[in-house]
Amino acid sequence: MLSRPMLRPPRRFAHFLFAALQSALTSSIAAAIASFNLIWGGGFLGHWLQSWAVAWIIMLPVVIGAAPAILRLSELLTRPDEVMVGAPPRHVLSTQRSSKGSDSGPMSSGPTSQKVD
Repeated sequence: MLSRPMLRPPRRFAHFLFAALQSALTSSIAAAIASFNLIWGGGFLGHWLQSWAVAWIIMLPVVIGAAPAILRLSELLTRPDEVMVGAPPRHVLSTQRSSKGSDSGPMSSGPTSQKVD
């Protein structure tokens, strides 16, 4: 039996996938809360599913459009981190570091702290 690799989009589209997953989760929870009173009276699942579908269709473009502004605002409201020179990047979607030219080898004195402005 031949196994086919799962088709995955390139990493450059990760922010769209993040927006879809985040808006799906958030709208499903909000729809469940709004439908909560129907749990004992019946009709919860149908009401929740319809509410979630409408909310997700509306929220997905909102999340995609608002995300860059929210990110900029959150960066304005916070200060830069102190980074360890030689430490790997902390952001999940950042590119992988090359090991060439790294000063954190076995003979180095280890990472040092520097303030990034």
